[in-house]
Amino acid sequence: MTDARGSKPAGKNPHSEEVSADAPGSDESPEAWRTLGTARGAVTALLVLGVLAGLAVAALWLVPEQLNRRAFSTPAERAVAVNAARIPAAAVFAAAIAALGVWVNHGNVTVARVALKQTRSRDLETTRLTEAAQRNDRFVRAIELINDDQQLNARLGGLYALEQLMRESPKIYYATIVDVLAAYIRHRAPWPPQSATEAIRAESYVPRWRRLMSKHTPRPFNDVQVALTILGRRAHLDSLPASDRGNLDHHKIDLSGTNLRGADLTDAYLVRVDLSRSHLEGANLRRACLTAANLHEAHLTTATLDGADLRKARLTGTRLQGARLNGALLQQVDLHDRQLLGTRLNGAHLEGANLRGAWMGFAELRGAHLQGADLTAAGLSSADLRGADLTEAILTMASLNNCVLTAAKVKNADFTSAKLFYAELTELDMGQAELGGAQMIGAAFGGTQLVETKGLTWGQVMSIQGDGRTTLPSTLRGPNGELRPNHWPAEDHNRALSETQT
Repeated sequence: MTDARGSKPAGKNPHSEEVSADAPGSDESPEAWRTLGTARGAVTALLVLGVLAGLAVAALWLVPEQLNRRAFSTPAERAVAVNAARIPAAAVFAAAIAALGVWVNHGNVTVARVALKQTRSRDLETTRLTEAAQRNDRFVRAIELINDDQQLNARLGGLYALEQLMRESPKIYYATIVDVLAAYIRHRAPWPPQSATEAIRAESYVPRWRRLMSKHTPRPFNDVQVALTILGRRAHLDSLPASDRGNLDHHKIDLSGTNLRGADLTDAYLVRVDLSRSHLEGANLRRACLTAANLHEAHLTTATLDGADLRKARLTGTRLQGARLNGALLQQVDLHDRQLLGTRLNGAHLEGANLRGAWMGFAELRGAHLQGADLTAAGLSSADLRGADLTEAILTMASLNNCVLTAAKVKNADFTSAKLFYAELTELDMGQAELGGAQMIGAAFGGTQLVETKGLTWGQVMSIQGDGRTTLPSTLRGPNGELRPNHWPAEDHNRALSETQT
């Protein structure tokens, strides 16, 4: 079976060289130590016998005789004296024998201990090589199974066998098996489709509105889904030390140019994955970790990425129309000129993001974090920005017609030359916000604080709708010294109207 690039999804076995190599031995094997111990024992025994013989003669015969050479009155008296001299000599002799015995025994114990250590080391090495050989056989067998084009069960068994190997020895097998699984997915689910079956499945893809009516959603083949699930599991690395895990985290996963529409990648751990030019329409990527992922020209239309981590991801040319990105982490990502029509970004983190020229009409951004984001010339018409944080955001020349900004945070935001026709900006504190040149015809500012805004003119005030709670800068006056437009309702009237509506 060949992959999309013309090669089979098989990798080099990380144990092949290790298993074929001879076991690292030592000149001082246990047998050598035993032989050496035997030779030493024989020499030691001869030396001990010689020393003992000399000591026996000296202690029990020569020394007593020399000490008792004086004249004795009778032979019996001399014999008693000689025997008395032999008693301490015999004690010294016995002590010497005991000391020699201890020394000899210590030497034998040392030799035995070294031999045992060598034996254990050799046994451990043999066990390690045996296990490596077994893993090697399992790896080769798993590769054979996933290349079986006829039996789905065989391919599934091979995929799970590879996962088991990756769990048992992640330091050895993780990178190799990741490459094998990625090649397998590229072969089994290429884009564009290369087989008749895949072509039929590709033609079955229909626009979102029609798919919702027909309740038809394309899905990957079972074996492709299993391979994706295995790739996305974080548990493979959790057993490794932090240093080793960090190195493997940077291993690139190449899934570029694949057909993964409707795939389930919930909670998948895919750091640095390459999904460029891949099709993931309707895929489920909830809480997926896609840090530093390459999503260049990827198709994520109607995909679900709620809570996904997309920090440092490459999103140039990515199609995200209608995608769900609620609560996603998108800090400082580059989404300039992207088509985000109808995208759901409620509660998403877009601090410092580049959204220049992005088309976000009808997008949902309730509670979104857009502090310091660059939305210059962005299209936000009819977008829902209720409760969003736009502190210090740049909205110069942005189109915010008919959008809802109720209760949003817009302090120090820059609305220079922005279009706010009929937008709803109620219940806001626009302290230090820049409104110079902004077009706000028909915009609602009920309950909004405009006291500290910059660039606000009387002409702009006359074009907006305020109420009794709307406050204006104290220095702003009408041509006849008016403090507020006459067409704004009074506070009492506004309260009565609110109670009537309630």
